[in-house]
Amino acid sequence: MKEEQVISRLAIYTIKKNKVKYVSDATREFLGQVHDKEHGIVTYRVFQNKKKPHEFIHFMVFKNRRAEKLHKSAKHMKRLVDIIYPNSSKEPVFIDLNKVH
Repeated sequence: MKEEQVISRLAIYTIKKNKVKYVSDATREFLGQVHDKEHGIVTYRVFQNKKKPHEFIHFMVFKNRRAEKLHKSAKHMKRLVDIIYPNSSKEPVFIDLNKVH
């Protein structure tokens, strides 16, 4: 796998405090689908901020642009987006990453 093909990204979003469990449960189900169905994923992890448990951070690494495109168009991704956006207290932030070492 060529390093320059790999795509690494963070997605950070803040959920309304009364919707954290709902979104957390949906995210757990989503992760199962990602790992079962998306073979172009190098890694996909979701974290909650310890100090702000209503803040979620997705760390994802795709083998290439095609894998990223397939992820974005997957049914389970669309389902999660339909849950996250209306239950967020602000717009999600996406950060593209470069590997340092």
